Amino acid sequence: MASRKKTLKSGKKDRSRQSKNIAWKLSLLGAIVLPTLFVLLKRESLQEKDAPVGVAGLGMVESSTPPEAEIATSSAELAVIEFETPIAFVQQEEDTSQTTVLPFWGPQKTVEPTDETVSKNKEVVTPRAEPTPLVLNSRLEIGGSYTYLQMKPRGVPTFHGNLGGMDARYDFRPMNNFYAGAELNWKQGITHWEGAKRFILYFDAQEKLGYTFALRKRSYMTTLFTGFGYRYTGHKLTQPGLESLRFKYNEFYVPVGVISDHPVTSWLSAGINFTWMPQVFSTVGIDPLKGAKWSLKESITNFSAEMPFTFNLTKDKTCQLSLIPFYQYWRDGHSTAKLPSGIKLGLPGNTYNFYGADLNFAYRF
Repeated sequence: MASRKKTLKSGKKDRSRQSKNIAWKLSLLGAIVLPTLFVLLKRESLQEKDAPVGVAGLGMVESSTPPEAEIATSSAELAVIEFETPIAFVQQEEDTSQTTVLPFWGPQKTVEPTDETVSKNKEVVTPRAEPTPLVLNSRLEIGGSYTYLQMKPRGVPTFHGNLGGMDARYDFRPMNNFYAGAELNWKQGITHWEGAKRFILYFDAQEKLGYTFALRKRSYMTTLFTGFGYRYTGHKLTQPGLESLRFKYNEFYVPVGVISDHPVTSWLSAGINFTWMPQVFSTVGIDPLKGAKWSLKESITNFSAEMPFTFNLTKDKTCQLSLIPFYQYWRDGHSTAKLPSGIKLGLPGNTYNFYGADLNFAYRF
């Protein structure tokens, strides 16, 4: 019995010792867990507040509070270190529209850039001014001329031959505005009929005033004009066995006409020019009659037609080449002079048909 009692007492002591060990372990565990839970709850409350804003362009953003550890003590003197806020890296997008803060843990924060950051990263683009189109209202051209002439004095067979010469023109022709121009022509050559021949010297000058209309978005230009013209035609008639005769025709006329052109391609334009040239005063001088001048009957059937083709030699159209085929019809009136007896001197009129072309170099400015 005594041994049994001792055994029971020793069992009780063991259970008591075990219960004390369990209680001590539970208290130690509580000392560790409770401070940890307290720190975790405190960290969650800190995360709800706004995280500090990072500076764009730096590799990392540190907390506003120094990285000092909070020490939580317990009965086992266990220390727990916790940072106020995590260390985070800053990633800046290329378009500088926003800056993103990427922490090690927790939700990401988006930070809008400041005006200073945007102004430094954005490139200022200055729009280029459109080039002012070049306005070319004036045109000066000069070149050579070739003419095939058929000349028929009334009651006499036709003389025909080739003439060479030069042509010069100037036009001031702004769109939808007043027009002014001038033209000079010089030709000379020899015409033949059987054994007779005529040397022809031709000089013509015109000044023109009018108005230019621009049609169809200024691609078609039409000019109406009038003005004043003067023509000199000299003849030297040589016939076998006879003395040569010289005729000097001086004729004034009023040109009335139209000039039109439009672009065919970017480098070619074409047009049609027509001029009516009624005479207003005409005389003729005959050698060897000591310079006497006779009046002529004026003709109103004279006209000229041209079809110019203009080739642009430069992109800005300042330099051009013009090929101008033409036809011209002209008549010298017969003389009206009479002797005191009333007998007409009988100088016949002349009819001219000019076929030819001008090749001119033109400069616009």
